Amino acid sequence: MSTNTLSMAIIGILALGGLLGGPTPSPDGPTPGVTAPAPQGEGPAAGETLLEIRTEEAWVREAPGGTGRVATLSQGSRVTQIGQAGPWVQVRLGDGREGWVSSLVVGAPSQRLTTGSQVWGYYVEDWALSSWSSFAANADRLTGVVPWAFSLDGSGNIRLADQLSGAQLAQVLQHAGAAGLKTHLLVQNFRDGAFDRTAVHRLLNDPQARRRAADGLVQQARNWGAAGIHLDLENVPPEDRGALTTFVQELAARLHQEGLELSMALPGKTADRPSHAWSGAFDYPALAPHLDWVVLMTYDQHSRTGSPGPIAAAPWVEAVVQYALASGFSPERVLLGLAGYGYDWPREGTARSLTHPQVMALFEEQRRLTPGLTLRWDGTAKSPYFHYGSGNQVWFENRESHGAKLQIASRYGLAGVALWRLGQEDPDSWTLLADG
Repeated sequence: MSTNTLSMAIIGILALGGLLGGPTPSPDGPTPGVTAPAPQGEGPAAGETLLEIRTEEAWVREAPGGTGRVATLSQGSRVTQIGQAGPWVQVRLGDGREGWVSSLVVGAPSQRLTTGSQVWGYYVEDWALSSWSSFAANADRLTGVVPWAFSLDGSGNIRLADQLSGAQLAQVLQHAGAAGLKTHLLVQNFRDGAFDRTAVHRLLNDPQARRRAADGLVQQARNWGAAGIHLDLENVPPEDRGALTTFVQELAARLHQEGLELSMALPGKTADRPSHAWSGAFDYPALAPHLDWVVLMTYDQHSRTGSPGPIAAAPWVEAVVQYALASGFSPERVLLGLAGYGYDWPREGTARSLTHPQVMALFEEQRRLTPGLTLRWDGTAKSPYFHYGSGNQVWFENRESHGAKLQIASRYGLAGVALWRLGQEDPDSWTLLADG
């Protein structure tokens, strides 16, 4: 693994700050927050949550929506949540007094996480949305970028991906170099709108094709001045489990000979099911010794073709992390995948994929048609959602759900996070990531 040390990322969990100027969560879900030690005294009791004032000043009222004032607090003051009534939060002050504040003025305290320095972003062109604007605006918050660069065929031949031209790749790498970012070139088996199962089967079971691919990827990393290769092979037949491990071992050996790194995107799973159609080929314990970095694809828990539900429920994400660490991956090599997108499921049929800005535009459009429509929050999944029309369900990721996952990354001492993909995300999520 590279010993290159990067500055720590300060990840502030701002669970409700993003609601300022935006829609209010439905009162049927708990206010997103984080239990943390109080700065003084005994701190919150079980079931209580420490919050921080996010506005310049806030009134603490005697009753929800009332005019009687208990106190006026300044930005940064901390209170303990002890109850809630709709959009009003009951709080206890440090001196023991109690009152009510609007949920719009409080959020979870900013806190420095003890994860590693890594904040990677996947970069893709085409697909009707470029990653460039987000990349250019947030490069100072990233430590690494992974351009969707190359495709592999069944013979081990490498070509530029359809979603990124040579000129675009050069621009991304030049910008990354100027910003001091680590670069891993992504190689995949994506073709004609899907991951090519037949081609990857041929590649993995042909020693000559594997060798051609490994040699070619070393050369591409050298030519483009990248730190390494990022392997994103998906839809691999489960019967190719051993062959996939062999290819990773061979590729890692070739890259390491040249002082290059190998990272890999792994499907999120909570147990080993070797016959599973999508994740069975990925033998976590066998792959672990060969990878410098691993990105856990902790998203698509509920896929476009499946039933509606969270993109990445926090308990499931945590279970994936636990399984990965139990399988032999060192936490300092693991990056937690963060989705930037959402899905809109109709009553029947396949969901459509939406970026966060598209989700919010849809919500505002539907709220005009249905007064009283609210964003909801699943307190167990730590995920936002809403219903509209004749049965549509929209589940998505935003700053609050990302904050919950960053807490998981911190709790397990992971190397950091990787965002799939730049340009899809809630812009406010970047307030959780600052180059420290």
